Amino acid sequence: MPTLHHDLLSALGKLSSDYVSGLQDLSLFIRLSCIARPFIQLNMDDITLPPLNLPSEVERLLISVFRQDITFVQECWALLKAVIWSQEEFSPTAEEIELYNVHGLVHGIAFSDLFPSARVCLIHGC
Repeated sequence: MPTLHHDLLSALGKLSSDYVSGLQDLSLFIRLSCIARPFIQLNMDDITLPPLNLPSEVERLLISVFRQDITFVQECWALLKAVIWSQEEFSPTAEEIELYNVHGLVHGIAFSDLFPSARVCLIHGC
């Protein structure tokens, strides 16, 4: 069974060296994408599988964090989306939350946005 470390090394080998400086970048991409997962899931019908593409707000956040172009984000997502979607919930660090909010707020997303607590109708008889 592949490990996260194995998946990162495999993904690193597939990405252009112009984009990624190492495992640290890929690890941060995964962690920030995991933070964004509730936002990503908002407009999904089937949340058991990762979407083919990220919402534009999340793409712009990641472009800003990594100071890269859309191709970097799309390549990373294509290679890592299964890994990201299989991650258990985690507690991001204060630094990750700050980084996410600094780059996300300008695009309309933030850590701990108020999301619906249920994905079903809560009205009796619905």
